[in-house]
Parts: sequence; structure tokens; C-alpha cells
Amino acid sequence: MATILLVDDDEIFCNLLQGLLSSHKHQVFAAYNGRDALNLFRQHHPKITVLDLRMPEMDGLEVLRQIHAIDPHAAVMMLTAWGTDELEQQARQYGALDFLSKQLTYDSIVAVVENVAREPGKLFELGSVLLVVDADETRKPFELFLRNHGVSIRAARDSHEALAMISEALPQLIVLDMDLVKVEDPWQGVQKMTAPEFLQALRQIRYPGRLILMSNVVDHAVEAQASKLQTVDHLQKPVTSDRLLVAIQIALPAMEKPPPQGRS
Repeated sequence: MATILLVDDDEIFCNLLQGLLSSHKHQVFAAYNGRDALNLFRQHHPKITVLDLRMPEMDGLEVLRQIHAIDPHAAVMMLTAWGTDELEQQARQYGALDFLSKQLTYDSIVAVVENVAREPGKLFELGSVLLVVDADETRKPFELFLRNHGVSIRAARDSHEALAMISEALPQLIVLDMDLVKVEDPWQGVQKMTAPEFLQALRQIRYPGRLILMSNVVDHAVEAQASKLQTVDHLQKPVTSDRLLVAIQIALPAMEKPPPQGRS
């Protein structure tokens, strides 16, 4: 059980989230403005504070600044309906642990808060994520976003590059685009694998980690094949960076220990 402080001027949202976290046996205090939040923080010294960025009178950045003036090591997660890179950078400069979107489901927010509450200051277990996406316009923004949020990540443009990386060091988690295109590679003279073929290759090398799949449609035959490996989640496209981050945050702590390095 953790002591959690929720701060949001949207009382309905705050109360719903409070109820969900309370149902998970946490002690949850709620404040609807910055001044009440600071009073509750001083009284209860919560293990984690979930703080709305935009509030009247005293905004989340000012509350965050004052919380860290009280306790420089306080674990604070920022929560907002929308934000900018500039606001996120400011929040991190003031010591915010993470920056979550209100567009996420309540269950996703609860899962992330619980993961952080188990060990504030550490979002992820040791290990790495391998992102396998062939489209540059998708892979590069995902890679940058996840790395900026503390994910130990490598990225592969195709199945052959991914298998080469796996042979060097086994990732704990593979995020696989199920819409990999099977085309002739004019530079290497080899044919790229489709996603199902890549899954088959993972089975052949007895990959011990877990998978997150992303696809436009749910293919039950592919799901059955993936179920022979340790599939964690199947995300339907379009997948936002926030949604992928949450799926990874949920998946990584579930690993009991990092897989061994290399292959035997």
C-alpha cells in the first residue's frame, strides 16, 4: 500500500482516479487546487504525487516547485489533458518524474502510478527494449520519445537488423510492427521477413523475453502464433507515443529478472 496525493481541479476526474487507486488498497488524498495540495503534502508526505499541470490560481509547475522546496526527493508525476515539449521540459527541470496524458485510460494511469509507487525514482527494471518498425516516420519519433522517458531502447529498421541486435544482446521486450513489408532489399540483396516470419524466427532461437505487437487489424492466426511466445499486449494502430510508453511501463516490471546476454 502506498500513500498517494492526487491534485486536479477537475473534481470528477480526480474522484474517479481516487476511487480506483483506493480500490487497489492505497491511501489516497485528493486536492482540487494548489494550496490544498501543499497543505496535504506537508501533513501526509505521500510516497507519490500525481499533479495536474493546468489549474487556476496556482498552476502545476508552481505546485511542483514548492513541493520540491519542501522535499527535494519527492516523487511527482505530472498529468495533463495536453502539453507541449516546452512545458514538459520545465516540469522535468523542476524535478517531475514523468509526464502523463489524461487521454490515457484510467486503468493505464493507475498501472503507471502503481509501478512508480513500488519504487519511486525508477520507472523501469534493468533491461532493454527493441523497437522493430520499418517506417522511419514512425520509428524515429517513437525511439526519441521513449529514450527521453528513460527507456533503454534500441531500434531496428527490419527483421534482419533486429535479429542481428538480438544475437548481440537479448532484450527484455520487443515492440514489433506487425505490418512489416516483405520487399527485396536492393542494398543487401536479401528479402526482408514479414512479421509472422520474424515471430517464427524468434521461436526458432527460443527468445525468452516478451512482446508488444502493433497492427492495423487483429489477425487471430498471428495472435495464435504470437501466443507461443510471451506476448504482453496487442495495440491497434494508430498507436500514440504515450500509449506505447504505458504499455512498456506495464510490461517491463512484470519481468522477474533480465534475460541472459547473448545466445548459447
